[in-house]
Amino acid sequence: METRKLFYLPSLVCLALLLVFPTCSKKGDDPTPPVVPETERVTALLKGTSGVPWSLSQVKIDNEVVDLYKDLRLSFTDTGFTSENGGGIVWPKAGNWRFQNDDASVIIRDDNLPVSIVNIADRTLVVSFTWDKLVFEGGRNQAAAGRHEMTFSR
Repeated sequence: METRKLFYLPSLVCLALLLVFPTCSKKGDDPTPPVVPETERVTALLKGTSGVPWSLSQVKIDNEVVDLYKDLRLSFTDTGFTSENGGGIVWPKAGNWRFQNDDASVIIRDDNLPVSIVNIADRTLVVSFTWDKLVFEGGRNQAAAGRHEMTFSR
């Protein structure tokens, strides 16, 4: 009889612990931070927090560094953009944009030009697109046809 009592007592203690411990955790106490959708993360980086626009630092057309679109600056909002200083041909003065899909690697401007986001971080933006028009104005080359890769910084 004594052996049975010794067997039941630990069994009851284990059962009580199993019932108590699951109630100790609260819902929502998961230490994993919420996952931010890629579209929100990239939009926040495009917009920035400083109010400083993206300034063009280098342009390659078909992998050759060129001296076009000097002093181009871009600013983004949640769904729009503006350009300053020389982008008027390949970057309209203002327009709207949207992501092509949820991976946020391509934006589509309202002129239907897809612009790939090659790299984006707080201070660096690299985009690429194919421009199919050669534009001369005032005796100068204003835009060249080919695959453009533009590197911006802020």
